Amino acid sequence: MRGRGVPAALPASALLPAHAAFGTPAYGTAVLPVDPVVAQRTGRMHHVPTLVGSTHDEATLFAALIFPQPIPTQAYRQTLQGLYEPQDVDAVLARYPADGNGDVRDELARIMTDQSWACTVHDTRRELGRHQRVSGYEFADATVPVLFPDLPPFPGGYKAYHASELLMLFDFPGVTLTPAQRKVSDYMVAAWGRFARTGDPGWRADVQSLAPDAIGPTDFARDHQCGFWATV
Repeated sequence: MRGRGVPAALPASALLPAHAAFGTPAYGTAVLPVDPVVAQRTGRMHHVPTLVGSTHDEATLFAALIFPQPIPTQAYRQTLQGLYEPQDVDAVLARYPADGNGDVRDELARIMTDQSWACTVHDTRRELGRHQRVSGYEFADATVPVLFPDLPPFPGGYKAYHASELLMLFDFPGVTLTPAQRKVSDYMVAAWGRFARTGDPGWRADVQSLAPDAIGPTDFARDHQCGFWATV
């Protein structure tokens, strides 16, 4: 490197178009010879029990960063027109109507959660489940403490945001759980430990919902409208 100039830093706007190229693991190597998507669909992998889950409101955290300013209800259609093909906008609006709070970022977060997170997780469970035992979970505590500092207000709150289940599995300085949340934490730590030992977390449901005073089966695909998103 001696004698070479240091390349100038590029602005984020110049890097964002290339971001998607690095959103999935590199494959075609001795470590990962097959595209993980192909492996998942065809069973070209080690057949071991798998625990696959998500949070109920994955995208609230990202919606707040992507849309830092409130989006008024009258701009909802225009915003969706920038995200979807014209023939799909009316169908999305019908499935996710504005709730009347004057800021549609929470609707956008629901859309992003369902299409980009929940239904892809659902597909992963189905595809892996053809080849091995899969246990599903959804962390759904809408009152979980917000771990990340200095987040701006978000309509309806952040609820069970991305990675919020980690607060149930690990101790974080300055985070205090309610007695009801502590029960969920104890349940999850026991289930994760049992899964590590035996490959079985201890529930029979396809997807176990995890929330204070509400631990039990959930109709995940219906809740997140995965049948609809399979057509868009």
